[in-house]
Amino acid sequence: MAGDGDPAVARRKRHGMTTRAVAAVVDEGLSSLQNFAIVFPALHFFSVSGLGEFTLAYTLAILIKVILKSLLLEPLTIRYSAARHVDQQAAGAHAAGASVVVGVLLAVIAALGSAFVSGQARWLVIAVGATVPALLVQEAWRVYFYAIARPWKAAANDLLCLITTVILVGWLATRDASVSPVMLLALWALGNGVGAIAGTLQAGLIPSVRQTWFWLRTHADLGGRLAGATGVTQASGQLALTLVAVIGGSVALGRLSAARTLVMPMTTVTTSAVTFALPEAARLRATNDGRLRWLVRGLSASLVAAFSAFGAVAFLIPTWMGELIAGSNWQTARSLLLPVVLAGALAAMRQGPRVGLRVFEQQRTILALAAVSGVATVGATAAGTVIAGATGAAWGFVMAEGISAIAWWTVYQRCERREFDSVTT
Repeated sequence: MAGDGDPAVARRKRHGMTTRAVAAVVDEGLSSLQNFAIVFPALHFFSVSGLGEFTLAYTLAILIKVILKSLLLEPLTIRYSAARHVDQQAAGAHAAGASVVVGVLLAVIAALGSAFVSGQARWLVIAVGATVPALLVQEAWRVYFYAIARPWKAAANDLLCLITTVILVGWLATRDASVSPVMLLALWALGNGVGAIAGTLQAGLIPSVRQTWFWLRTHADLGGRLAGATGVTQASGQLALTLVAVIGGSVALGRLSAARTLVMPMTTVTTSAVTFALPEAARLRATNDGRLRWLVRGLSASLVAAFSAFGAVAFLIPTWMGELIAGSNWQTARSLLLPVVLAGALAAMRQGPRVGLRVFEQQRTILALAAVSGVATVGATAAGTVIAGATGAAWGFVMAEGISAIAWWTVYQRCERREFDSVTT
């Protein structure tokens, strides 16, 4: 019988991993397009004040989903990607059930909390709360499909969400009545709600809401600290940008934001690479054959190379083409492109250790590293803004990401040596 050492078996495994990597990129691209299908119409529908309200609500909903994903869904990827299929099915139903319960609970809290605000803000709070359950449950099925090595199912689900959202937004655009941020958020929730229902059918599972407390209690040691690390990372980034605005003014923030917007396509690449790599790393850890080392290093090296290539292409774009992309903001963005690309490449460098430490279940270490990175980000960015405005802020991000990359790799290599030493002894 052919074993793992058989060349044909090895080729099939490599081909399967490559196919899953392609599926992850496609899936993340579709997910980003769905978000774009909501954000772009907002630029057309709303005034400056309305756009500000929508952006605040949209960003808050995304932030809540990201933190809850770490709490409820990352344990599914880390602890069940290499499990028996029957255990994966049970875990998928439990994670989806917990997503339903937590999402609905937040919606109820938002509805009750809306009584303390008035006017349009009240309806925005309700809309954010109502959006979270759909976002979270749809994400639960995406994570489950990655855990069972079926990322094309996740891509199909996101394609359905995209098509539904585009149809709904198109319908909204044909109406004569004015469009509000609440209406657009409601359509976003409906698009993801269709994905949540479809995911249930694709998985052939019913969310097990009765097992919510069991799921939370069983994985609190992992999910709780990962959620804390995600919260610290998100909060420190937002605080750093707020300090740029306070210290350097709105012009400094605008210059920095323009340059960061140019490299946003790489965010999709990075996110898809990590989404693919985490369940693959969990499966490789279970084999104890050393290939996890190559995945972790290969992930960081590939993302750094991709960021560098993207930056080189951006530098070579002629002015007329750049103005087609970014309009009058092209020259402003290009002036800060070098430090922004360097910061992105350094952030990409720590994605390998980020995946490795997760599959080693070093959640305390991850939380500590997130705190170190957060302090470095806020401190270096604020100092850079004081010294040289937007330019100083951009180079402050470079310094912070460099410190973070060194810290993550140093700690990861120590954990990796301990992990593999324990396997060989």
